[in-house]
Amino acid sequence: MNSKKTAAPALERGLTILEYLQASGKAVTVAHLSKILKIPLASTNRIVQLLKDRNYLLKTADTYSINEAIFLIPSIGIRNQLKQIVPPFVEQIARASKNTTIFLCWRSDRWECIANSTAEYSIAMQAEGEIRLDIWNYPWSIYLIGDPSLQNSWNHLEEDHKRKWMDQKSKMTASFNESKFLFENFFRHVRRVTYPVFNKEQKFVGAFGVGGPTALLDDSMVENLSPLLKMLTKEIQSQLVEL
Repeated sequence: MNSKKTAAPALERGLTILEYLQASGKAVTVAHLSKILKIPLASTNRIVQLLKDRNYLLKTADTYSINEAIFLIPSIGIRNQLKQIVPPFVEQIARASKNTTIFLCWRSDRWECIANSTAEYSIAMQAEGEIRLDIWNYPWSIYLIGDPSLQNSWNHLEEDHKRKWMDQKSKMTASFNESKFLFENFFRHVRRVTYPVFNKEQKFVGAFGVGGPTALLDDSMVENLSPLLKMLTKEIQSQLVEL
């Protein structure tokens, strides 16, 4: 959960749980919801029980899922389109790179991993269905600097935090000029690179991420992946329908 205070925290937690279950399409336990959404276990249990009592959720053994009969969410929107379009592309990149590949979708106020292909000798990255709400503590949010809809939350950051983001953005530009990737970072012997995706109006909608040991994801591999990622991002852009 985002640490930002809200006027109705219980309502926000309930909506977050519903959105997560709808997005994942899976039946999960209360403990799973509590862990992945970072909501206290006792609070998660109370909210889930209430949603079940109101017939928004169905219970099977110790797992819960959306009751589609009452909770009808139209399968529209950029996120839903991306969910249909990107999985085969993620698989294609993972095969070409022999590294773990994911796609993170930007959903106005949160990140959601909507596709993951984990390579055998590579690293683990975000699981499909994982949601991140701590926007300005998440490296991929470098793409969101300057987004008017996030100006208020940006303004509330401490100045040191802002400077660190702006420094990263400068490095990102330099990295793009060299390797055609807009963001990359290293941690010990691990490297992660990302490539952004925009809609036809050039609005940022998400990004591919490729991660692995530096021995597998070296400079030549990064350079070789660039044309493929450029082609796939253009293909995604051409398939997206504005709503």
